[in-house]
Amino acid sequence: MTHPEKQAAEIVIPQTKPDDLRWLSFIGFGFLFLNSSLAIYRALDDFRTIIFIVLANITICLLFCSVRQHEQLPEGSKEKEKYKAAIWFLAALLNVSFGYKVSTILPFALSAILWTLVVISVVGTFYLFFLFPVDKGRDDESSSDPLVKSPAVLLSKV
Repeated sequence: MTHPEKQAAEIVIPQTKPDDLRWLSFIGFGFLFLNSSLAIYRALDDFRTIIFIVLANITICLLFCSVRQHEQLPEGSKEKEKYKAAIWFLAALLNVSFGYKVSTILPFALSAILWTLVVISVVGTFYLFFLFPVDKGRDDESSSDPLVKSPAVLLSKV
């Protein structure tokens, strides 16, 4: 009889090719385009809101393109690290811009909490992307030190 922890680790997720789910991307971007178009239509009098919507959509598209390029590059290439930095920057830019937009309508106390969460998110992703020690030569499951395990292994235990 296997232990529940081991049994959960043995579950195999079927791998799909990126082309198999390409239609899902088109649906998602179509919904984004439709939603953004409606938001721009509602904000025709507010030029700043229109600029925000357009820039947010451009940033989201660049983020998804960067993630796709990052996934297709071979492990250990210099280009992969450049795309990783671009992904972090674009995600941080989205966090900060949406945080700014939402904080303008919140009371001061909630705005302070929101900005704290934005800073934690940006700094936390920077740490996980660039500073978190991952030992590629060792099996993460065999390590008893939680600081050595990768974030994916730590999250799989939750």
